[in-house]
Amino acid sequence: MVRRGMSLEQKRQILLNMFLSSNTFFNLKEMEKKGAKLGLPVMSIKDVAQTLVDDNLLCLDRIGSSNYYWAFASQVGCRKRQRENDLINEREEKIKRKKMLEDEQEKLEDAREESDERTEALAEVEELKAKLVELDRKLVQYADSNPEVVAKIRADAALAREAANRWTDNVFQVRTYCRKTYNMEPKQFDQYFGIDATFDYLE
Repeated sequence: MVRRGMSLEQKRQILLNMFLSSNTFFNLKEMEKKGAKLGLPVMSIKDVAQTLVDDNLLCLDRIGSSNYYWAFASQVGCRKRQRENDLINEREEKIKRKKMLEDEQEKLEDAREESDERTEALAEVEELKAKLVELDRKLVQYADSNPEVVAKIRADAALAREAANRWTDNVFQVRTYCRKTYNMEPKQFDQYFGIDATFDYLE
């Protein structure tokens, strides 16, 4: 009598146990006949057997014009252990891959944070340079007038130059850090942050 509502895995187990308990060969018709007695739907037996063949739990050999199916307990046990080992190895590989991706993501996050900070630094450097240009212009304008104003402008210019050079030094240090840590070439770093060939310490 056909058992209704069986899952594919249940059908596989019934069919495999049939082979293991009989310890003999079956052609397709014999397999379907015996499987039907165990409650398997005849029309599904061939497909169920093929899933076992695909998983190397059931052997299929063509002899003459007929296909013969067979499986022995010792062989199935060995293959199951091999499959288990394969799954364990696959799991370990995926764990390693996951760890590698997590480490890479962490590096990228660090690099992104560093990039934001460097972008702000470069903007401040450019702002300081613009301020120096303006101070130099005023210095020329007042050169022949008030000595005190000229002195103050000179002092402001010196402070701005010192700050600009300090930020420039920071940028160069970050460029070196990115080269050593992320294998980023200086040219690539400059392109990424929009640094041109004129970027350097102020005299």
